[in-house]
Amino acid sequence: MPPVPAVKRALNVLELLASEREPLMLSDIVARTGIPTASCHAIMHTLQEAGYVTRRSEGRTQYWEPTLALFHLGSAVVSRFGIRDIAMPHLRELSAAFDVPAHLGVLVGDDVMYLEKAAAPSFIQFNTFPGKLSPFHITALGRAIAAWLPEEEQRALTARLSPPLDEPLRETRELGYAVEDSEEIDGVGCIAAPVFGPDGSVVASVGVTGFSRDLLPGGEPPAATAVVEAARAISAQLGFRAAQPV
Repeated sequence: MPPVPAVKRALNVLELLASEREPLMLSDIVARTGIPTASCHAIMHTLQEAGYVTRRSEGRTQYWEPTLALFHLGSAVVSRFGIRDIAMPHLRELSAAFDVPAHLGVLVGDDVMYLEKAAAPSFIQFNTFPGKLSPFHITALGRAIAAWLPEEEQRALTARLSPPLDEPLRETRELGYAVEDSEEIDGVGCIAAPVFGPDGSVVASVGVTGFSRDLLPGGEPPAATAVVEAARAISAQLGFRAAQPV
């Protein structure tokens, strides 16, 4: 059965909006997707009625952006595979062991999305929460996924980055985990490791976040082994066999 052009166009629009950091004008969407203006206008209003996008006006200019309906939709799909339920006990163990928050992340376009969080009891809390999006390349959670993507997908993801991310991703694969030190927030660090699905493909990452001075004192981070072990345990529960190539 041939694809339905209208459906494909609507999906292209949603993927574009989800990958952008700022709202887009209709003219931007038309230019980026190649969809004719009249068709794009109809798609935007249909998505607005369905609750997947919202429109904001500034004078005579209108901006479009996605709503959290996409997050809820994606969360429902992820829940079907049980990754959140499987990961949470491991996140709680990591959080309790190191007195820092632990996270489960997934790749959404050029961003990593915090899918779950186990908060530490400390009165100091970091600005992380389920649904938060951060550029993948400045986060350990994002790089822990990107480093194990197939070569073609990885190139497409990193093509626009400057400086290139090839060397950091290669180092991440050699170590088996990714390290972030003050790249998103000054003085805050993160250690993250990849989670694999039954077919051996990377599907998520697990990490801990804390002050760099505590989490990254020099040499191998004290939490690295525990983070990698937690990621392996989650992968095994998802059906990944350690003998599979990654």
